[in-house]
Amino acid sequence: MTEPGSGTITYRCLEKCDHAPAGFQKQLGLVFQHLRLSQNASVLTNVLSGLLGDIPWWKTLFGFSRKDKVRARALLADFELESYSRVPVARLSGGEKQRTAICRALIQNPEVLLADEPISNLDTRLSRDVLKRFKAETRENHRTVFCVLHDPDLVAEFADYTLRLDKLCPDAWKLDRRLA
Repeated sequence: MTEPGSGTITYRCLEKCDHAPAGFQKQLGLVFQHLRLSQNASVLTNVLSGLLGDIPWWKTLFGFSRKDKVRARALLADFELESYSRVPVARLSGGEKQRTAICRALIQNPEVLLADEPISNLDTRLSRDVLKRFKAETRENHRTVFCVLHDPDLVAEFADYTLRLDKLCPDAWKLDRRLA
């Protein structure tokens, strides 16, 4: 992990704030571009590992609770991965791994979801399904989703706000708001 050289993070600040409060990371769900999945663990275990920040280590000595497993399996079903729950991640395709990482982030019930190119390995239908789910998360569960996408058509269809960086002029950026 690279430590930042400078800057601040402001989180839930209504008045002057100098930094984010301790523990704010527990409110973040992350879908990394390079996924960071445990290759030898099963799909189900990888999804359940998203809960490790909220469960005392000793409660996982004998596995996760039945309730947590039911939640994880429901997410896997939503992302068409239910038949892979016992399969080691190393045996999955890139798109299956990507959807596993999304499930791992969503099981945390994050307030903010950060997703770096979460559909880069998915076909058109699955890409749209994932983005529809992200959109539903913002509406139904009041989550904030920051999603890096490179397809302008998908951005136009799914984003409420866009931040576009101009590669020809690194200091230029534009923020647009769309009412959905």
